[in-house]
Amino acid sequence: MDAKARLLAQNPAPLTATLAAATTLLQPGATAGSNEIVLDSDLLVLDPGGSARDVTLPGVSGMRKARLVIVNSADAAENLVVKNAAAATIITIGQGETGEVIAGADWYAIGVGTST
Repeated sequence: MDAKARLLAQNPAPLTATLAAATTLLQPGATAGSNEIVLDSDLLVLDPGGSARDVTLPGVSGMRKARLVIVNSADAAENLVVKNAAAATIITIGQGETGEVIAGADWYAIGVGTST
């Protein structure tokens, strides 16, 4: 396997979505309903869709994806408020910023910065 193929295998395409309401992220293999997204990538590019949106992470028990990078692709000043399964805010990601969270005993923010 060449280097490019190895890189693509390790880093699947980003999960890209425009949110219309508060959204719950589900563990891989789950079935999504209304305002739910199944995590099939470690990289999420989310557009809040006109208003600040809450994004609720799945519970950490059994999480296959222990690290998530979340990009706020808003075209205006709209925040993504990332919360754990108990609805506590973990990190707020502003327009054009990227946040990173890891799963341990709970979800923890590693940092937030401006996307380039």
